[in-house]
Amino acid sequence: MYTDHEIGPEEHRAWIAKTLESETDIVFLVLDDGDNPVGLVSLNGISLRHMTASWAFYLDQATRGGLGAGLEFALLDYAFDTLHLEKLNCEVIDTNEPVLRLHKKFGFCQEGYKRENIEKGGQRLGVVLLGLTRTDWLKARTLAKKRMAMANETQDSDESISILRATENDSKDIWKWRNDEITKKMSISNDSVSWEDHSVWFKKLLNNSSQYLYLGFLKGNEKIGMCRFEIEVNKNIAEISININPIYRGRKFSSQLLSQSIVKFCEDQNIDLFAKIKKTNIASIKCFTKSGFNFEYEDGDYKYYRKIQVISSLIL
Repeated sequence: MYTDHEIGPEEHRAWIAKTLESETDIVFLVLDDGDNPVGLVSLNGISLRHMTASWAFYLDQATRGGLGAGLEFALLDYAFDTLHLEKLNCEVIDTNEPVLRLHKKFGFCQEGYKRENIEKGGQRLGVVLLGLTRTDWLKARTLAKKRMAMANETQDSDESISILRATENDSKDIWKWRNDEITKKMSISNDSVSWEDHSVWFKKLLNNSSQYLYLGFLKGNEKIGMCRFEIEVNKNIAEISININPIYRGRKFSSQLLSQSIVKFCEDQNIDLFAKIKKTNIASIKCFTKSGFNFEYEDGDYKYYRKIQVISSLIL
C-alpha cells in the first residue's frame, strides 16, 4: 500500500462504493478458518481487449506469511484459468523484499523500476514493476504447487523442529526479530530496541534463573523463532510469550514451537502458564488455544489465557 495515513470511515465507504460500481475491478474478501475477515485480494483495471489486469493483496499483519503464498496461487489460477487473462501486472515497494521474493517464486519477472516514486513514512521509495504472462504461469504452476505441498508436509511434522536453550550466539538474531515491524505492533511495547539496550536485556535474561528462553531449529541450524518463560516468584505460574522469525511467519511453525517449548520447559518446571495477547493478534490467539490454553479474561487491549496443571511428562 502506497499510503500510510489512517483511513477514515467516509474515505473507506467511498472506496467501497466505487469498487462496487466498477466494471473493471474485482475484489475478494479473505476469510480464515473461522470465517473471520483477514484481508482482501483484488484484480484491477481488467482489460477485455488486451486480456490484462493488475492485482494486489492486503493481509492482516498477524496472518501474513504462508497465507500469502496460498492466496497468490489461488488468485493466479482464477486470473488465468477462470478469466482467461493473458498477462498480470503488479507493483511492489522496493523495500518489501518478502513480497518481491514471493512474486518471483510464482514466475513474476521484473519489467521496470520507478526510482523514488512515492513518499511514505517520510522517505522517498522506489517501486518495482513486475509482470507474469499466461505462458510463464503454466510453466511455474507445477513447481509452485509442489513447493507448497512440500512446505505443508514439513510444517505438519513436529519432528522437523528441535528445541534448545538460547545462548549468547543467538543474541543478534533475536534483536532483529524484536525490531521487526509486525512484532513491534503485536508487542506490549511498540518501540524499536537499540542494540545496546538489547544486549543488556539479553545478558540479564540468560543469567536469570526465573527465565527460560528456548529457540526452535529446523534441520538443525535454521532458527524458527523463540519462546520465553518468565516465572513469577511465589505465584507458581509463568508467563509465556512467543516470537517467530519473520521469514517463517505464517508457515504453521508457531504451534509446533510453542507446544514443544512447553514440553521442554516442563522437564524443569511443573507450574501453570499464562499468556497476555493483544486482541488484534488473531494468529497468536489461535496458536495458544490450539496448544491447550483457555481464555481467562480481557483487560483493555489484551486477552489473558491460561494453561493449568502442566504435567512434565505431557506430550502435546
